[in-house]
Amino acid sequence: MKRLGKIYLVMMYPSVYKRLMKLKNYKVSCVGDQEVQKTSFSPGDPGQEATSAGARQAARASSQTEECLSEAEAKAITAGAQGDIEARCAILLAPLFLRYLDIEKSVVLNQNNADYDVKFTLSELAKQEILWWIENVELLNGKLISYGSPDFYLETDASMQGEFLPPQIIYGGKTDKCHPIYKFPSDWDITHSENHWVNTGTQMEYVKNIILPYIRKIKRSAKLNEDQKALCIFDVFRAQMGEDFLAFLDEKNIKVVFVPPCCTDRLQPLDVSVQKAVKNKMRNSFEQWYSNEIVKQLDGKEIVDSENEPIVPVDLSLTRLKPLSAKWLVQMFQHIKNNLDIVRSGFRETGISGALDDYLENELPLSKMSRDK
Repeated sequence: MKRLGKIYLVMMYPSVYKRLMKLKNYKVSCVGDQEVQKTSFSPGDPGQEATSAGARQAARASSQTEECLSEAEAKAITAGAQGDIEARCAILLAPLFLRYLDIEKSVVLNQNNADYDVKFTLSELAKQEILWWIENVELLNGKLISYGSPDFYLETDASMQGEFLPPQIIYGGKTDKCHPIYKFPSDWDITHSENHWVNTGTQMEYVKNIILPYIRKIKRSAKLNEDQKALCIFDVFRAQMGEDFLAFLDEKNIKVVFVPPCCTDRLQPLDVSVQKAVKNKMRNSFEQWYSNEIVKQLDGKEIVDSENEPIVPVDLSLTRLKPLSAKWLVQMFQHIKNNLDIVRSGFRETGISGALDDYLENELPLSKMSRDK
């Protein structure tokens, strides 16, 4: 199960690669006859990279470790250096069941009143753990692990009423052949661009296929005139700021308000609430699928840490993942649709709902609201 846990981290969290590569930066001698390498992470708060204080702590641990190594009978390493070796930040990102290094350090610190200067001896098991990282974390199927580009771009939209509009999904490619073989809901906008990013063309397509039909539906249900203005809240983003695009919106009686740069986490309703829910749902779907793939290998077998029974890497090719991710997108969308308060909360927390409620309760026109604000 030890090897299983590590492969699970390496394959499911390739983004920690750059952190873990710091294992190659410095060499220190570990307890025993073998060499290990340590990272430049401090053993500070879980999941956080070294702050200035943490950096000083790491430097102190490094210095003390070197002093320890200069002694002929170097048999111990400080808890601070142990924290550096364990790459705690990366380890906490993954659901590892057996975090031997973290456990050993925590026990020692607890026994010594959180004294990071205390020296203790690494067990054979901990040394094996460290050596495993050094030997295996660099490679996945013979290739260096690195940051990868997204395979598609998901654009979502919502209304203050709590409606979650069908999304636009942009795949990378020049033709429809880059789309997954999967039957999406008919009202979704499935398209592509050469680099899978939003551009003026895809944005125009999104307005025509998703936003305008929704606006027309609302006008009919509320018995509003066709020339009734609609309001869209956009980020400051090149594809949404072109003159042709804005002129098209104006022609369709759509007014635009741009959220100032660096303010979307406070003023953009979808950033405040929906985006996190979307990412969490997609991440959970992947983790569940990945776990099931590993369980299939373990079913009926006794896994031991031996080259005779290797864990076969899970197939993470686009051919395999594209249709799976399409299914997860549909499941995510239905999850949000079944929990529409996620959408409404974004408008509440940004203050938009409250501001409109105040004026509507007092029967004040929106024109006065605009002047007052």
